Amino acid sequence: MSSPLGANVFITGANRGIGLGLVKEMLAVGGLKNVFAGCRDVDSAAELQQLHDKNGPLRLIRIDVSDDRSIRTAFGQVQRQLLDKGGLNLLINNAGILYKEGVSLREPIRDTFLHHFDVNTVGPVMTTAAFLPLLKKAASAGEFARVVNIGSSLGCIGQAAVSPRLSPYQNVAYGMSKAALHHFSKMMALDESDIVTVAIHPGWVKTEMGGANATMSVSDSVAKIMARICALTKSDSGKLLYGEKELMP
Repeated sequence: MSSPLGANVFITGANRGIGLGLVKEMLAVGGLKNVFAGCRDVDSAAELQQLHDKNGPLRLIRIDVSDDRSIRTAFGQVQRQLLDKGGLNLLINNAGILYKEGVSLREPIRDTFLHHFDVNTVGPVMTTAAFLPLLKKAASAGEFARVVNIGSSLGCIGQAAVSPRLSPYQNVAYGMSKAALHHFSKMMALDESDIVTVAIHPGWVKTEMGGANATMSVSDSVAKIMARICALTKSDSGKLLYGEKELMP
């Protein structure tokens, strides 16, 4: 049985939260030949290690999206695995950070703002650029070829006026980094028309990043994300999506 996602998928930030949930869901759905689960420290990713022991298609890849050498090494590993086995059908840029100190307008810390941009924005740009040859290989064969950037409604400029979580005391650094990520998604869609690129808002999810007050479970968020990815068409490229809705960036 083939997968609606294609044969080969790569997910960054796959050791916990939404990333880990996506890995589990993809393995459960089946039909994938290779699920590449990327994270900074493979050795300490206990749940991923357990899944790896039980699931043949799962490949663990060490990748730090803030380190260009690490990205290139990860690409080399995936490329070798896919030798004569087709291209990469889906890249999910999920790795991200959200710090709580030094992120407001009133008490900003330069390095903290820059770190948010490095991981949340530049990381996906560099990762996508590195894996582009494998994505284009899939596209040229007429296969599913998609880039999904995990965005956020907190990166929607129109949302800033109505969201109490975006007051001057809240996480401006995170919102700015996600707004820039949404812009990258649009530019990627314009530049690489044979690859569908979108940003997807996962909801406010109960993860280490989202916190205990979040309104959505990981499983519910992952189900929405998966359904949306499977339904993607070329007309969606460049959009910021949440479920069946398009959000204004």
